[in-house]
Amino acid sequence: MAEPHTYSGDGQTATIADPDNITRDECLALARCGAEAWNKWRGEFPARWVGGEFGYTNVADFSEQDLRNTPVDLSGFVFGDGATFEKSLWGDDARFSGAQWGRGASFLGAKWGDRARFIGAQWDRGASFCGTRWGQNADFGGRTWVALQPAYGNRFERQKTWAEARGLNPGAFVDISFAGAEFEGSVSFQNRQFTGRTDFGVNLVTGAPVRFGGAPEFHGCTLHQNISFDGAVFPLPNGSLDAARAYRTLKLAFAQQQATREEQRFFKLEMGEEAKAAEKHRDPRRWLYTVYREFSEFGFGVARPMALLVAALILAFLLYAWQAGLVPCVPSARNCRATGPLIQFAAAHALPGFEKLAEPASKVLFGDQLGVWTVLTLLLHKAVSILALFLIGLALRNLFKMK
Repeated sequence: MAEPHTYSGDGQTATIADPDNITRDECLALARCGAEAWNKWRGEFPARWVGGEFGYTNVADFSEQDLRNTPVDLSGFVFGDGATFEKSLWGDDARFSGAQWGRGASFLGAKWGDRARFIGAQWDRGASFCGTRWGQNADFGGRTWVALQPAYGNRFERQKTWAEARGLNPGAFVDISFAGAEFEGSVSFQNRQFTGRTDFGVNLVTGAPVRFGGAPEFHGCTLHQNISFDGAVFPLPNGSLDAARAYRTLKLAFAQQQATREEQRFFKLEMGEEAKAAEKHRDPRRWLYTVYREFSEFGFGVARPMALLVAALILAFLLYAWQAGLVPCVPSARNCRATGPLIQFAAAHALPGFEKLAEPASKVLFGDQLGVWTVLTLLLHKAVSILALFLIGLALRNLFKMK
């Protein structure tokens, strides 16, 4: 057992009875003394690995603390290995810019208000934000050491040495999970390098997916191949061009990795925002977006364009029959001679390249000359059929991840 130590700073004083085995309440008291006092303690009495069910001891413990009505600025703090913030509650403007965590930091179930700042913060492997809740405008953006230096002041070299000894830097995530987290509004991860496994998917324990209240911003990021958005829930499109650009950034990033499934995911989200924006601004192109969305789910649905092809064939069949002056009958009915040629005529014009097969049927139905309305029906039928076939081919290409 270490001798009691007293730390002072920022007009506060904290006495730690056993600084080699700090308690949760003592952590909060020491944190109020500021980064200098906190980091002095952390440097003198680091967390220790004991293994087994205990993991690390002498950890920074802010679990289940309710700080919603307390201004919090823990920027530049070194929390060390095994830090826990589980089920803690934080108000608006909580600041952790440039803070540093070792291995196994846990924020399970923590809740944050608006404008939480983790700019340039660093985590070693195993950081978990599973099941966390975030208000508006959370910021996990990256920084360079040069950009972060003013925030550290005279602690800069010490903080940089600590991070570099662990292979960390304020612009990178090593291994981190946001599975099941919920972001009430926008969240920024701009200028981060994702250098290891990163999970923005479903929490395997609770089954809850990540939910984004706004389009997440990954501008300027480098994504690791082991980053996942499987099961993530994104907001309904609202016509925001900023959101469209955010999704486009992710689409292009995954295109560089040839991660076709993720590329397609963000292409659909981008198109959804573009379509909504066109509707809001009454852009003439909105009809093209509407057709693209309704008939093919932006190039990913086979069923809808197939239904369009069949519906166009049935409607054209009825119009051709009416224009040829035919009485409805079934092919097996007596004296029903025109149904076969009618089917031949309609089917041949539904598929490009088969028009020659329609010529004998055309003579039986319409004689040597097609009427004006028949020609117009034929053109419309062919245009819709070609569109449907194109959308079917596009969906098959996308579904089977072909370039």
